[in-house]
Amino acid sequence: MVMFEATVTFSQIAVFNSNLDEPFNDWNEDHFNQGFAWRQESVSFKTLSNDEVMEVEFVQPASFALRTDSVRAITVPFLCNQYGEIEVATITNSQPIKLEPGKYQLVFETGQLNGATWCHISAVLDGSMDPDILIIDADLSPQYPLLMHAQAA
Repeated sequence: MVMFEATVTFSQIAVFNSNLDEPFNDWNEDHFNQGFAWRQESVSFKTLSNDEVMEVEFVQPASFALRTDSVRAITVPFLCNQYGEIEVATITNSQPIKLEPGKYQLVFETGQLNGATWCHISAVLDGSMDPDILIIDADLSPQYPLLMHAQAA
């Protein structure tokens, strides 16, 4: 488990392979409505707030179970390339994390506790590769099938 604080800017947090030249994703209206912009080695998630410090927790469980206090939850496939180094980042902060190369189910969950926003990211090796919005809050209005293509920002 890795825990850290990140300053949220542009209402997004991203997970990407450290060696990507352009790690952040460009958002269009469909991405905004579904709460994420995805590429195979990079995904950006829409946060609940902007311009605040958020507590971030990154875990690698053997299997996935939703937190009971999540108000938004999104799952997508993610490829950790042969270098085994990823980052969880906002535009202003980045946290390097070692991760075994492979295919992961990446689950983003977020909520609020005592007025502060938190983010919980699970990386499940060989987990579900089906993208889905597991918990939809009022700020999301996804169109199905979900858009599984983004351009680098």
